[in-house]
Amino acid sequence: MDSELQIQKAVQLLSSHMAPRFAVIANARVDGQWAPFTVTDCLLALSQAHRKLDGQLGEQTLRFFIEQIQNGRRLISVDDQTCAWDLARVFALNRVHRVPVFNVESFELVGVLSPRQITQELLKLVSSGCSLSPDLKSITLGSRLIGIWGGSESIATIKEGQSCAQAIDLFLEKQVSSLPVLSSNDGSLLGVLDKNGLLDRLFEHLGSHQTPERCFRLMEETPVEDLLSQTRRRTVSPNCSVFDAMRILTEDNLISSLFITEPTSSFSSSSPKSTNNEKGERLCGVISHTDILSFVINNDSQ
Repeated sequence: MDSELQIQKAVQLLSSHMAPRFAVIANARVDGQWAPFTVTDCLLALSQAHRKLDGQLGEQTLRFFIEQIQNGRRLISVDDQTCAWDLARVFALNRVHRVPVFNVESFELVGVLSPRQITQELLKLVSSGCSLSPDLKSITLGSRLIGIWGGSESIATIKEGQSCAQAIDLFLEKQVSSLPVLSSNDGSLLGVLDKNGLLDRLFEHLGSHQTPERCFRLMEETPVEDLLSQTRRRTVSPNCSVFDAMRILTEDNLISSLFITEPTSSFSSSSPKSTNNEKGERLCGVISHTDILSFVINNDSQ
């Protein structure tokens, strides 16, 4: 994208593509540097325009967005001579979902990589019989508490009945890509809401004529459970091995995290939105590609 493109057109353009959605903005600053534009930025632009009642924000340029709203956030990138191990460290340290790759001589953009591709290479190594430390097939998520643990006290969540507008606020505040939706009765996991699914719903209903006001009006009227049919449960148990978690994460390009759950006997099956009619699941952790990469890197350096 060019830095002189209007914000509203940039949001429409990125949203019109299939997930995962990521763009780089050329000539984003006077020094010629590039900048990222993501699904989070789309939600941030809509939120800023609505909260500040700035009906003209959409007509501003991406350069204005970068300087005034992103606060000059720089693009995390690598060159095409970077080895896979160093790339894994970039993902683990910066907690980003996409890293552009530039030619080391011409500085031209040659591609965009994700943590999923590093995870795929790790899977190939383990499957080939290559000796890795630690043993990813025998170590379970619960035995090392890989990822974030502690239930809804530590993990960003949202309750059924809350609006998608509230979900947008949480996405931006907590800087997460997906939110577990919990039952308002017993706190059991009903499903997962992700940013791409939310953006899909916006443009499915509003088409190419969306405004920040119309977008947020729709989000304020839409409860989060209405979007659960568009998501997968994406859950594993604490006894799941690191290897199996990696395999599940790489099977679907849209999955960036898995939620770790345990059965709960206090579950009430009265909720019509529950995707499991036999038993409820208590949320106890979440794990992502970068959590696994951090675990492998930290153990390798010991």
